[in-house]
Amino acid sequence: TALFVVPLVALYVATLAALARDWRALLRVAGAFVLGAALSAFYWAPALLEMSLTKSTEFMFSGGTSIEANVKTFATLAQSSLVSLYAGPERFRYALWPLLAGAAGIVGLILTRRTRPAILWFWVGALAIVLLVQLDASLPLWQNVPFVRFIQFPWRLYGIIAFSIAILFGALFAGARLTSWSASWKPVVAAAALLALFAWLSIANLRPALLPNWEMTGEADINRIAMWQRGQVGYPLFGDYTLRTLSIDDRGLALSRPVEDPMRLPPIVAPESIEVRAENPVRYVLDVRAAEPWTLRLHRPYFPGWQVTQNGAPVPVAPGGVGGLVSAELPAGDYRVVVAFGDSTIRRAANWISIVALAIWLVWLLP
Repeated sequence: TALFVVPLVALYVATLAALARDWRALLRVAGAFVLGAALSAFYWAPALLEMSLTKSTEFMFSGGTSIEANVKTFATLAQSSLVSLYAGPERFRYALWPLLAGAAGIVGLILTRRTRPAILWFWVGALAIVLLVQLDASLPLWQNVPFVRFIQFPWRLYGIIAFSIAILFGALFAGARLTSWSASWKPVVAAAALLALFAWLSIANLRPALLPNWEMTGEADINRIAMWQRGQVGYPLFGDYTLRTLSIDDRGLALSRPVEDPMRLPPIVAPESIEVRAENPVRYVLDVRAAEPWTLRLHRPYFPGWQVTQNGAPVPVAPGGVGGLVSAELPAGDYRVVVAFGDSTIRRAANWISIVALAIWLVWLLP
C-alpha cells in the first residue's frame, strides 16, 4: 500500500504548494517525505531489499498471479452490470456505477471550471492515470519500472480510483447552501436518495448465496486439518513466503515424506550429551560434550542473520538439506554453543537510518 499511497499524498501536497506558489512549503513537503521514509526504513528496507532471499518474485510474477494475467483491455475494464459483482469472471473489474459517477463529476467540473478549485484537476489526473495502468497497454510500465511490479495486481490501485471519484462527484454538490429548510430540503432529499441508490448498487450482490466460495467452505472446514488438506491438493497458503534455500516447492511442504525418500537428510552423529541451558524461538544456549565432530541441525529454516558460536567464537552457518535448515559443523570436545537469530547487514543499516531520523525529528520538535 505504501508503494502508491505515500507518493500520491506527497504529489497532492506538492501540487497544493505549487498552486499557492509557496516554494518553501514545497521544500517542507520534500523534507517530510524523506524524513518519513527514513523513519520507516526499518520496515520497508528489509521488505524490499531482502525479497530476493525468498521465492516471492517467482510467485508474484508467474501464472495467474502475474501482472500479465491481471491487466485488462479497454472492453474488460468495467463490469457489465450496474450492480457491483463480487463473484464470477468480472469480479476483478471495476464496478460500473462509480465510473459513471466519476464521469458525471468530470463533466460537472468542466462546466463549472471557473468557480471550482484548480486542485480538483489533480484528482482527474489521478483517476485517468490509474485507469490507464489497468490496461494491457501499460505493461511496459509494470515490467520495467523498479518496485512497481511489487504492487503485483493493478486492481490494488482501485482505492485511488474510488477516492478520486468520491472527490469529483462530491464537488458537484459543493455549491449547495443549506441556509434554511425551504431552500435545502431538495438537495438533502437528493443526497439521501443517491446514498440509498449507491448503497444498494454496492451491496445487493453481497448475499452469501451469491458467493460460491462460501458455499464450498463451512465452519467445520476452517481448522488446521482442513488447511493441511488444502495444501495437499495444491492450495498453498504460504507460497510467496517460501525461502529460496528450500529446494522443495511450497506444495511439497504440506505432504508427508516416506522413509525411503531420497531427499531426506542423512542421520547425524549425535554428541554424547547436549544440555539445553536456555531456549526460545530465536535463541538457544547448549552445553555440548562430543567425542567426535558432528553436525548441528536446527529445526529452523535458514535466513541471513542466524549465527552460531562455540565458546564465543563464530562458526560458519549454512542451509542444510532440501528444507534449508540452519546447520553448522562443530568439533569434538566440551563447549558451549549459542545459536541465535540476529540482524542482517541490511536490517542493521535500516535500523540505524530510522534511529538517526527519529533523533533528528525529536530535536526538531524541541521548543
